[in-house]
Parts: sequence; structure tokens; C-alpha cells
Amino acid sequence: MQEKTETTMWRVDRQFGERGSGTIQKETSEEGTLEVHKFVTDPARVNVDFGFTVNMGNYEFVRIDVGISVPCYKEEADEAYEHAKEWASSRVKEEIADAKKVRSW
Repeated sequence: MQEKTETTMWRVDRQFGERGSGTIQKETSEEGTLEVHKFVTDPARVNVDFGFTVNMGNYEFVRIDVGISVPCYKEEADEAYEHAKEWASSRVKEEIADAKKVRSW
């Protein structure tokens, strides 16, 4: 017999910040409701990290690192990995493009 899991709604406060030179330069906060998956057992975790060093010219470089950790059931690990890989890859490409825009001014 398969046990049915229930979906739980949690109210969370979210804070976003932009970093530069090791300190948060701009902070905003936003409150929202997220629907989260309640795990019946201890979840497994899939971690994906991408790093890239961009040559900005004139002997200047910027290092961009993006990572995500996705909790999942062991049976969902392959699917969670694909999701994490696509998210991190897309995000690092966006960050590289942003870094190149900053340098062009």
C-alpha cells in the first residue's frame, strides 16, 4: 500500500542582495508564499556548481561561481540533477553576460 504525501504551504520571508567587493551593496526584501514538497524520509541532495573565469581585458579577470543544491528522493536524483544542471548553466551564462556589460562602460 502506497502512502499519500501531503503538500504543505509555508509562508517565507525572502531577502535578495547583490554582492560586490565582498559586501552586499543593495538589499531588498519581499514576502511570499511558496508551496514546498514535504519529504516523508530524509531527502537526498543533488549539488551542481559551475565556475568560470572571464578575461575582462587589460590583465583584469572576474571569477563567476554559481551553484544549486536540490533536495530530492533517491529515486528522483537523475531528474533533480538535470534540473540543477540546466538552472546553473543558464544562470552562469547570464552572470557572464552581465560581467561583460559592466566592463563595456
